[in-house]
Amino acid sequence: MAKALKCESCGVAVLRERMRGLYCFDCTLEDGSLKRRKEIKKDLVEHFLRTGKSKNKGSASRLADKYLNKQPAWLKKRLVHKRRGRIEMFRR
Repeated sequence: MAKALKCESCGVAVLRERMRGLYCFDCTLEDGSLKRRKEIKKDLVEHFLRTGKSKNKGSASRLADKYLNKQPAWLKKRLVHKRRGRIEMFRR
């Protein structure tokens, strides 16, 4: 039996045949590169609305952001610039 792997972008468990490197077919373009977060979030919002995990688009959008922020491909790292006194966000 084929082993299921977890997509590092959307977190879905998929078979190895449905993966392009670290990401599933749904999260990648034909050349294997990762789609933009905005596109993946849109698909996730639609999924949450369709499955009833969220009642409206606003709460589905917040839920999608919260979910994606936990996935390895979208983790953000905070870097505090003490000299400038501000926090900047950087993608990992």
